[in-house]
This record gives sequence, C-alpha cells and structure tokens, in this order.
Amino acid sequence: MGILEYIFVILLGIYFGFRALKDDSRFILLRNIALNLPVWGQTNFESAMLTGANFESANLQHTNFSGANLTHCNWYNAKQLNHIKVGKSYLRYPEIRRLVVGKSGENKVFESLDLSGINLTESRLNRASFIKTNLANAKLRGVNLSDTTLLENNFEGAILSEATLTGAYIENCYISRASQLDNIKCDFLYQRQPTIGDYNQIHQLVKTKISFEKFKKKWLRDTLELEFLYNIFDQIYSINNKIVREYQLITKAKKAENLGINSESFRQMFNEYCRKKVEKEWNKSFWKSIFSRIERRIEDLHRLVNEMDIFPILERLSQLSIVFGIFVYANQIYKENRELQYRSWDIITTNEELEELGGRVNVLRNWRTHRAD
Repeated sequence: MGILEYIFVILLGIYFGFRALKDDSRFILLRNIALNLPVWGQTNFESAMLTGANFESANLQHTNFSGANLTHCNWYNAKQLNHIKVGKSYLRYPEIRRLVVGKSGENKVFESLDLSGINLTESRLNRASFIKTNLANAKLRGVNLSDTTLLENNFEGAILSEATLTGAYIENCYISRASQLDNIKCDFLYQRQPTIGDYNQIHQLVKTKISFEKFKKKWLRDTLELEFLYNIFDQIYSINNKIVREYQLITKAKKAENLGINSESFRQMFNEYCRKKVEKEWNKSFWKSIFSRIERRIEDLHRLVNEMDIFPILERLSQLSIVFGIFVYANQIYKENRELQYRSWDIITTNEELEELGGRVNVLRNWRTHRAD
C-alpha cells in the first residue's frame, strides 16, 4: 500500500472521528468506544454523588460522569458536553445534552426518554412533545410548557412549581403526592389531544378544555385511586395460597366498585399487573446474572487500561504508522527495480534469440537507462 493510501486512511479516520463527536447516529458505536477510553488528565466523577451540582459555564471536556448521581445538576452553558463519559444518565441522549446547555426545546420531540432527575428550570419547551417520557423527580420549576403535548408521562416526585401549562394537552400522566404543583400558571388546558380521525377537531378541543384547578383536583384524585389499586394488587400478588388469593381478589373487587371499576375490569387490571410483575422479575433474575458477569469483566478490562498510559503509546504509534508507510512505499519501489533487473538478466542468459551481441547490448542499455531513472 502506497503513501497516498495511508494518507487517505488517516484523513478517513479524522472524518469518522469528527462525525462521531458531532453525534452522527451512523457513528454512535465509534463515539462510545472513543469516549470510554481513559483520557490522560481527565476529571473523574465516576459513581460520585453530585445531586444539585452547578456546572454552569464549566469546561467539561474528558470528564467522567459514568455511574454518578446527576439529579438536578445545572448544565446551563456548559462546554464540551459532547466529550464526556455519561454512563446511563439522561445525558446519553444528544438532544438532551443540547437542551440542558441551551434550555431551549421549542417544537422539539422528546418521546420515550428516561429523563428522571433532570434539571430543566426555566427552560423554553412550548409546543414540544413529551410522550411516554419518564420525568420522575425532574426539576421543572418555571419551565414554559404552553401548548405542549404531555401524554402518558411519569411526573412522580417532579417539581412543576411556577411552570406555565396554558394550552397544554395532558392525558394519562402520573403524579404522586410528592409532586409539587404550586403557583402553576395556566389559564386553561386540554384533557385530550384531538386526532386526525376526529370529525370536528375544534369541537373536540372545546369539549376537552378545562381550567387547571378542576384538572388538578381530578389529577390528584386519579393519582390517589391508582395508588390505592397498586397497594391492593401488591397485597393480593404476595399471597401464595390460590384459594386465599381468589377470595381476596373477589373481596377487593367489590371495594373497587366504589371507584367506578366493575369486577371484570378489576380482574383484567390485576392479571395485567401480574403479567408485568412476573416478566420484570424473570428478566431481572435471568439477565442480571449474565450482565453482572459481563460487567465485572468490563470493569477488570477498564481498570487494566486505566493503569496503562495508553494515549502516549497511541501517539507514538500514529507517528510510527507514517514512518512505516514511507518505509513500505520505498521498499515497494526497491522490489520493483530488483524484479526488473532479474527479468533483464534472465533474458540475457536464457533467450536464444538474443545470443547475438547486438541483442545483449540493447538489453544492457535498457537496464542501465532504468537504473539511471
């Protein structure tokens, strides 16, 4: 391989690295490998308790946050957030890294993300979409959620004080008693987002429009009812005796009728609860044993690599690769010259048509000319 090919490979590597650090989804594997290599002189917050830490305007290049508790951390105007080790925190999402730095997410989509413990204080999120997003223990104080879609989100323990919810669509969202809803600014909101199939969307909007105070009472009442049902399901699920379990199921189903839930619906809800409970326990017991062994091996490898001063070695290897490329190129030219010489000598000594002196002179002249070049 010639020196031009080596230069091409180096330039291609630089391009791949640039696209990976720009959060290009096609190079996400390369980015994870690069950021998980130990960096010389890095700031290490691995597994640290950083609840409420303020990183505003800080330069965080090569900082290790893997395994750290990042609940309610302030990342406003933080620098080099794309060059950190994030572990399994909410910072693993590229769009969320941009959001916490700039606090601007108008008209953006944040669906099916785990944002538990995130700090979005006074962020601009109007007309954004949050569907099936986990916002448990999130700090959303003073955030602008006007005209935002909030569907099947988890707001357990979330701080929504002084947030703006005017015109938001809120449906099937869960809050808990620990959720803070003080001084919320909301002239009205909608209990259901109109869909394309609605015959008259304007009529549907008017029909589902409600004041926040009425919605808050209904929201809290639904939350209490859900907590009541989950407590009942937990109690029944823990009973091993099938006869006693069935008796308790019938008894509790009658009490649930006071909440407007008939016996058939109550039984269906309990069966679904049991199915998910069993599935969760099986996954936890089966996969936990496998991943715990893999995790230990990765930790051993990570510790071994950390003990090595690998980046100076990589720097020397990159320099040696250029020298090696030049050497291979020069060696290739030398081999070509030698092969030409051997072919010419073979012609002189074996070809009968060149036995005459004139033929030998011509071959020797060509050989000498090529060597002079």
